[in-house]
Amino acid sequence: MKQAKGEVLKLGLSDHDAQLLSIPMAKDISQPTKITNSTNICRTAWKIINDDVGNIFTHDIISEIRVDGKLIQQPIDIANRFNEHLIASTTRNVKKTHNTNKTRALSSIFLEPADFTEVKNIIMSLNNTNSVGIDEVTTYILKQCVYEIVPVITHLINLSFETGVFPESLKKSIVKPLYKKGDKLELSNYRPITLIPILSKVFEKAMHKRLTTYLNRFKFIKEEQNGFQRGKSTTLAAFQLIYNVLKNVDTKKPTIVIFFDMTKAFDHVSHQLLLEKLENYGIRGPAHEWIKCYLKNREQCVDIIKNDNSVITRERSALLTNKYGVPQGSILGPLLFLVYINDLPDITTHKCILFADDISIILTSKIGTNYDIDINNTIKSVIEWLKNNNLNANLSKTNFIQFQTQSSKLNLREIRYGDTVIEETECVRFLGLSLDKYCNWKTHVDSVCKRVNSFVYVLNRLRKTATQQTVLLAYHGHVGSVLRYGLLLWGNSVDATRAFLSQKRCVRAMVGIPPYESCKLYFRKYEILPLPCLYIFEVSVFVKRNPGLFKKAKDMFPRNTRGSERLVLDFVPRTTLFQKNCYNMCIKIFNSLPPTIKALPLLKFKRKLKTWLLEKMIYSRTPIIRINGDRDPFG
Repeated sequence: MKQAKGEVLKLGLSDHDAQLLSIPMAKDISQPTKITNSTNICRTAWKIINDDVGNIFTHDIISEIRVDGKLIQQPIDIANRFNEHLIASTTRNVKKTHNTNKTRALSSIFLEPADFTEVKNIIMSLNNTNSVGIDEVTTYILKQCVYEIVPVITHLINLSFETGVFPESLKKSIVKPLYKKGDKLELSNYRPITLIPILSKVFEKAMHKRLTTYLNRFKFIKEEQNGFQRGKSTTLAAFQLIYNVLKNVDTKKPTIVIFFDMTKAFDHVSHQLLLEKLENYGIRGPAHEWIKCYLKNREQCVDIIKNDNSVITRERSALLTNKYGVPQGSILGPLLFLVYINDLPDITTHKCILFADDISIILTSKIGTNYDIDINNTIKSVIEWLKNNNLNANLSKTNFIQFQTQSSKLNLREIRYGDTVIEETECVRFLGLSLDKYCNWKTHVDSVCKRVNSFVYVLNRLRKTATQQTVLLAYHGHVGSVLRYGLLLWGNSVDATRAFLSQKRCVRAMVGIPPYESCKLYFRKYEILPLPCLYIFEVSVFVKRNPGLFKKAKDMFPRNTRGSERLVLDFVPRTTLFQKNCYNMCIKIFNSLPPTIKALPLLKFKRKLKTWLLEKMIYSRTPIIRINGDRDPFG
């Protein structure tokens, strides 16, 4: 601060004015040092951003709750009631489980011993965080003495694998209630955030690697599942759904998608049924015993923040045993859930799209066929499967969409399960995207524009107080991430132009230029891709990552020609809707890239493509500059 004030006084200002003017200058001097010297650069940068915009997150202090109509105010009582509520929610409505998958794999897993290098790499790959489990050991401590403790931890992991025993001390977790929305007195309006011991994550990562290797080698996890796997994502799941829907619409097949909503699926997993399924997939012997021990007798307590005369303290509940569910906040939990739900697609002949516990089923029929009965039977089959597996469908949030073109019209009778009517909707929220029955993406772009526009003021304020590095970090974290998400799907829509205008508002706010001044120069200066370029980038990277989704000319025509490496459609689209959809645009755009870029491996491909797009600076939906001198990919 003194250094900044001294610089300002040289300008001949009064001491008072110099004091005011030196504040932002002092921040400019101190912020880079804070960020550079931090053990968690990203976390420190975001703390600076939140402080600058007044978005300071404090601990959620829960002063009172309501249980059975009575107010409870003592912190220790609040903690105990929260814990009792969380445990009770997993045991409520427990059903008799029934394993419908009787297929038994001939293969069996073998747990290879861990070595020094593997365990060291696991520890160093852990995220730097200040949060601690019940043992109060931080990631920082583990990393500081990694070479001293790795031999001991390696020995313990191998001993654990050999005996099939998971350490009891690592099965205790802390739960912190995080307020979501609604009445703050209601326990159900809080989301439990679970913290497990850091050392538990090391053991789990070692087992996760072996389970994943085994399951992938024999391709046990269904193709329909897109969650928690390398190479799979929400974008891929949404891409598959949109492609299948629009191809059906293009061929005049009535298409309905049912979106099932599940209630706390991870918390209701039956341990007995999960272990049966694991054994059927060949997870036997010490590996089976290890997972059985890992799930058994897990305990949790709840931490509540107490504010006593401005002194923040914690109250901790008693430990309670959780008999159901896969451990939240764990490394293994998501993978075990994938195994648990893996046989769901077998109950229907219709196309399933899964992302962990998000279930979508695409139903099609020939023109003129009445398939109301088929739809009702499919819903019944899924819900019965969920019941047999101790899972619950939230029927009030389960709905369906009839996808159609503007000129088509489908007549459908009432869809129900028992006495409950399954509601038809014109727009649904699917994996963070707003899908409407015409696939025009207007509703989703509305949401994108609202979120991006709300950050213009923040960027304008940050520009005056923070360093350029911090402002850019804020842009990429709040604006760039929103624009990128699902852009592959909605980037070619008519309404995408509105999102581009919102992006330009943010860039102008970052650099402080008036609305009428072009910001092309600043896109290039700060290496920010304009939305049309960002769309081309996202589409191209998706194709590069998923070559198996597309066909080449040489796959269709045996004759080897100059264009044999070009991507092609295996049918002629009938509707404009399909011609402009994500699949067709992937083919057109990727074919338009220079061959020298397309031939590069993924990391070099991304770097070179971004540089090339910044040079081209495609700036509109119908750009004057045509990619590689080819036809306009947006046309």
